Amino acid sequence: MGALNFDTGATGTSGGDLLWNGSTLTPEGRATAAIIIGFGGDADYAALDAGMLQSFSGYFSTRPFPVSTPGSIVGVRTNGGNYAKALVTGLNGGSLSLQFTTYSPVSGPGPSIYSVENAATNLPPGLPNSGIAQGSLFVVKGAYLGPPTYAQASSFPLPTGIGGSSFAVTVGGTTVNAIMFYALASQVAAILPSCRPRRPPEPEL
Repeated sequence: MGALNFDTGATGTSGGDLLWNGSTLTPEGRATAAIIIGFGGDADYAALDAGMLQSFSGYFSTRPFPVSTPGSIVGVRTNGGNYAKALVTGLNGGSLSLQFTTYSPVSGPGPSIYSVENAATNLPPGLPNSGIAQGSLFVVKGAYLGPPTYAQASSFPLPTGIGGSSFAVTVGGTTVNAIMFYALASQVAAILPSCRPRRPPEPEL
């Protein structure tokens, strides 16, 4: 295959998004990619959409990765900033065949929250030790919550927004901004302000 540009479909010896050397795929330039663990085959490939790729993109990297199993699915963030999926359809003597789809641009529904959990226990709400104490770190899990790639606070004081994402916590009719620690599409983490009343938080994006 050599190098493949997922935005244009062009192949060559270099200048693409992924470069195949006979055993591994290496992202080129600013592209990032990874095998999507737990997905494989035609049905999973068809079900994988742009929003899901965005959620998984926190696991993409610039590191080379081996490809040895037909049916594997690769997620890609291209040099052009778009998301793509690739299904390995053939491996023969160092030759790689792919079927791929590129989404441009990514547009999805608004944020969806699946769960709010204590970062120390990651237990669903309602179970013992699942409560979130004032001043403690908690995580909000869902889809379209943050930027496509991992963003983390790098200095103090911690901000109330990261990567274009921010949210507020409402308890007992009082609302304040959460103190953000990191954010990506599928999960954000923040500190519950110590000034909050003592009830479980209700995050509002």
